[in-house]
Amino acid sequence: MKKQLHILEGIIILTFIFIASLLAIRFIYHINHEKLDTSYMLNINFDNLRINEGSKEGTAILENNMLFLDVTLNNEKELFEVSVDIENTGTLNAILDIFEITNIKENNVLTYKITYLDGQEIKKNDLLKSHSKETIIIRIDYPKQDSKVYEALELSVSLKMQYKAIY
Repeated sequence: MKKQLHILEGIIILTFIFIASLLAIRFIYHINHEKLDTSYMLNINFDNLRINEGSKEGTAILENNMLFLDVTLNNEKELFEVSVDIENTGTLNAILDIFEITNIKENNVLTYKITYLDGQEIKKNDLLKSHSKETIIIRIDYPKQDSKVYEALELSVSLKMQYKAIY
């Protein structure tokens, strides 16, 4: 009888060890494969797109944090200017990681300039602090020419800006 009790005790102990091992493995697996929600940490938004006063009619589209501009200018001193707010509502500071300007339709006459509101040039690794906002201005100009050869000039530009967190 004592031998049977020892065997039963051994089986119960082994069963508890087996169940505890399974639970530990499942817990560790869950921790290692857990998806963390870090959206509160770095949350960069592009919004409040506006065409500035004095601008020639054109198209400005903001989608997926990319800006697409399309304008046709006919005469010297005409311009197309837009402003966009970039806001970091997250809890981490961020730096500009990708800054790409793509000319979709390009000519050699129209010029464009992309700056912050204060006129400072935008560069890779620019800092955007937590809970702050920067305004950028994109301006397309038809500069003064010695002799006007073109009637109407079209320029299409896309701007992509991506930020990464600073820990």
